Amino acid sequence: MVLVIIIPAIILFLGTLTCVGVYLSRQVNGKSSRYIVADRKLMLAVTSATLMAQSIDADITLGVSNLSFLHGFWSGASMIIGLSGALFLIGLFFAEPLNKLKLLTLPDFYRLKYGRKVEIIVSVLMVLSSAIFIGGCFVAVGFIFKIFLGIPYWIGIVTIAICILMYTIPGGLISIAYTDLIQLAVISIGTISLVIFMITTFGADSITGPLALNALNTDPFNVNQLTDPGKGAFVNWAIMLALGFGNIIAIDFMGRIFAANDTKVAKKACYIAGVGTFIMGIPFALIAVSSVDIFTLADISPDPFVEPILLTLLAQVSPIGLPALVVIGILAAAISTADGLALAASSVISHNLLGCMQGNGTNHKNGLLFMSRINTIPVMVLGILFAMTIPTPGILIILSFDLLLAGAVVPFILGIFWSKSNTPAAIAALLCGSLCRLVLFVLTPEFYGMPNNIFFIEGFFTSAFDGLPTIISPIVSLITFVMVAVTTQKSHRPRILDKIGPGKRNSM
Repeated sequence: MVLVIIIPAIILFLGTLTCVGVYLSRQVNGKSSRYIVADRKLMLAVTSATLMAQSIDADITLGVSNLSFLHGFWSGASMIIGLSGALFLIGLFFAEPLNKLKLLTLPDFYRLKYGRKVEIIVSVLMVLSSAIFIGGCFVAVGFIFKIFLGIPYWIGIVTIAICILMYTIPGGLISIAYTDLIQLAVISIGTISLVIFMITTFGADSITGPLALNALNTDPFNVNQLTDPGKGAFVNWAIMLALGFGNIIAIDFMGRIFAANDTKVAKKACYIAGVGTFIMGIPFALIAVSSVDIFTLADISPDPFVEPILLTLLAQVSPIGLPALVVIGILAAAISTADGLALAASSVISHNLLGCMQGNGTNHKNGLLFMSRINTIPVMVLGILFAMTIPTPGILIILSFDLLLAGAVVPFILGIFWSKSNTPAAIAALLCGSLCRLVLFVLTPEFYGMPNNIFFIEGFFTSAFDGLPTIISPIVSLITFVMVAVTTQKSHRPRILDKIGPGKRNSM
């Protein structure tokens, strides 16, 4: 009976999304500026919605639920706090100055401030980070198709990837931004429906009821999850740090900042999206805590390491009809994030790595437009590979921004606010921070509470060290940046951004 409802709902949703996206693609009209930054004409409502749609993705909804179920409220809530915090930070400090620069992609900033070499290093890191994040979105998609439709994990992922490419390749940000409105509405309906079901069925106090406390054997809201390393404090703070500061240089977020109609729109949209992300995300942590009690009463023994806890709740406890609403909402969350990341990453590959420039010719004469469309395909393929390699909800998104936080955040922030920032400092900070993170990763047996089955060298750290690599690496990057900048001021004078045109390229 559930299949009878879910299958037509999925087909209708994907069909509507694709048709609307393809229809809107006509507005690109052969111009790369329209394709990548929507001609810089996004109004406040659309900018806010598309920022929020990028923030609330499927990997977040499932990851928040898993972490809160396993370790308590604050473990999952740390993801939402980090994401919403990042949007507020962007609004407070970065939206206005970056919107004024009229950049096409975020690595353009690094080129203008530090030169071509830094642009290449940062571009590679950002493309890799985006592909990892796309993989996280696809993890949720794969589980949905497997659990509710009985379709193999990889087929579900490939199906959604093809759907995304069908409107992203022709329409770019114009198609993505306006289909985000549809996706955000669907996400909201799914979330509200799930919350109403939990409250009306189990009572509003189920999240703090005695059975929930007994099942977790602790207070699920106890702040020792943020103060006691033995309760996961290092990991929780690492998650907030990675998503809070690593996300300020998310190329999909910044693409919306560049596309906003003006600086005020860019700034206000960040605040609105930050509040919306918090309101939409926190319920998933609360529901996960409540589900501990619910599974106990229903005599169900879920395994979040095998199947996401939220999907188990929908499949085994919720009434017919609700899974369709929430599942479509999760699919919408996955698609709304993956399409924006694919566009941003393909633009970086084409513009910053391959050196394609803007033009106003036809699709065939405009090299940047053509290559940006083509490069969405390898980005998607890379995302699929990550989803197949690490099929764990919530981990890939944290890992993606952990990668950026380690080396690229310090040169970005100091490049805007410290007059002594120069090229040698940026290169040194990028390399040292990233290398430090890589070394600590292979020496630590766990990352964010998950076993390090990718590459681990025994004999150095225990699982108690988990979380600290995320905190240590940007500190190493900061110290390196300051030391090198101070000692190289005479040999490498800092560049002043307002004296460099955004269309110019530099060979340094």
